[in-house]
Amino acid sequence: MLDKAAHIFLTGATGFLGAYILRLLIKEGYTHIHASCRDSSKFDLISDAKDRVHWLKGDLSDPFFLEDCLTQMNIVIHAAALVNANARDKARVDKSNIELTKNLVNQSLSSGIERFIHISSVASIGFGETEKLIHEHTEWKNDERNTVYANSKHFAEREVFRGAAEGLNVVVLNPSLILGAGIWDSSTVSIFRLVEKGMKYYPSGSVGIVDVRDVARAVSFALNNDEMLEKRFIISGENWTHLNMSTQIANALNVKSPTKLLTPVMVKFSKIALSILETLGYRNALISAERIDTADTTFAYDNTASIEMGLTYTPIINTINETADLYLQSKNDQSTFGLLNI
Repeated sequence: MLDKAAHIFLTGATGFLGAYILRLLIKEGYTHIHASCRDSSKFDLISDAKDRVHWLKGDLSDPFFLEDCLTQMNIVIHAAALVNANARDKARVDKSNIELTKNLVNQSLSSGIERFIHISSVASIGFGETEKLIHEHTEWKNDERNTVYANSKHFAEREVFRGAAEGLNVVVLNPSLILGAGIWDSSTVSIFRLVEKGMKYYPSGSVGIVDVRDVARAVSFALNNDEMLEKRFIISGENWTHLNMSTQIANALNVKSPTKLLTPVMVKFSKIALSILETLGYRNALISAERIDTADTTFAYDNTASIEMGLTYTPIINTINETADLYLQSKNDQSTFGLLNI
């Protein structure tokens, strides 16, 4: 078992997933948690836990700052990423996701980091074969449907496994669509606001879904399980159609659910419209010209490997109901965010 006094450096600690990882680490008794921040960082999701963290202010793209961050660290948990599927932001996405990961791996090797846990994404695995479950050994294909985000996460993973080949102890976690409470107008959390505003149409495809708390628990497992080293693990609770997900969220919020199928022709014209809007500066973490191109694709994931490691999953309907309750409570309280108990 990892010593509770081990020095852990967590990237992305103020973000949606990072906030839950941080809270779980504190709950489990880890006493030396370190994280970086900038002047622009927002601490809404961890305001009551902020003082339990050793903060280093600076930019992780600065190699000298990065070296300072990893000095005397034992563990690195890399949860920071730019989640953006907009092709026009490719340079920024690649810098945030590929270059930062590469630099973290290199510095971890130089600093003698004992374990490097990388939060990747199922997007990094790709599409797989039609009507087959996607698993950890599904072969990556250079498919034109791969988004800028998917490509960046795939090549970031390559950097991590390159580090493994050079002697770094690594674990790669590949979450599917992460649901839970957070800042209501950001990341995948914003789907609750989107559904509440009214969705008439739904795409025909499907996705894997996982509770944000289960991803945090997977990180905890990876800290203490040597059988997970040098491997990747799909972290996904259940496979749902888009219709089922949006319908269950609508039911939990007591609003109308979508009833009309988004046809291929509508997808084509939506992609054109979104491309024009994106040229004018429109950005949305959930909806983009690239993402809508895969809206009718069936993504289904095999979580057997993670279950064999002992991970259990929260029923997604419970996640939706708990998050919807917090969303409605936040509206009454005029709060911009909510947090699930972990």
